[in-house]
Amino acid sequence: MIIRKYGITLHRLKQEHIELVRVKRNSSEIRKHMFYTEQITREMQREWFERINNIYNYYFIIEYENEMIGITNGKNVDYEKGEAEGGMFIWEKKHIDSYLPVIVSVCMADLSFNILRYKKTYAEVKKTNQRLINYISQLGYSLYSSEPGTGKLVYVLTKEDYFNKADKVRKLVMKIGKDDTPLSEDDFDLSTVTPEERKLLYTG
Repeated sequence: MIIRKYGITLHRLKQEHIELVRVKRNSSEIRKHMFYTEQITREMQREWFERINNIYNYYFIIEYENEMIGITNGKNVDYEKGEAEGGMFIWEKKHIDSYLPVIVSVCMADLSFNILRYKKTYAEVKKTNQRLINYISQLGYSLYSSEPGTGKLVYVLTKEDYFNKADKVRKLVMKIGKDDTPLSEDDFDLSTVTPEERKLLYTG
């Protein structure tokens, strides 16, 4: 699956991407914001990909101007409850404080609430990551729970809060991307999906 919207392209994660993700994830700049801070080996990465390459996890490589700049996800999907956990990290420093993470977040939220019909998404954040906390709050996330011993904060975004509180952000994204329509199935490209991938990733 490939999603093209607002000037960015999201590629469903494949085997060919995982070594790039591992190398970037192992950088000290990225690890300091993660709860798991140890180095990830090739074998660990391969096993991780085998666990998440299914209908319950949607990982996308973020491409901008022909450059892979980060990864985003909706994982641990509970289809009965209509819930998932979101996440993202940008490894290209020049884009971390740009509008690109906002565009990606809006695309993923629209995917979650408009296409996949989720009711809620969650985000786990280190309490020291104030920049991310400020950022997700603008999208409508609110504090759901905290774990004082680990420094973990869990934020939740409901469909209602997203559409009520993120209206200005969504309009800004549409203006920047020169596209005044929300994400829809017209923005999806499934032409490269093999029969095996269709069965594994999009059936059931």
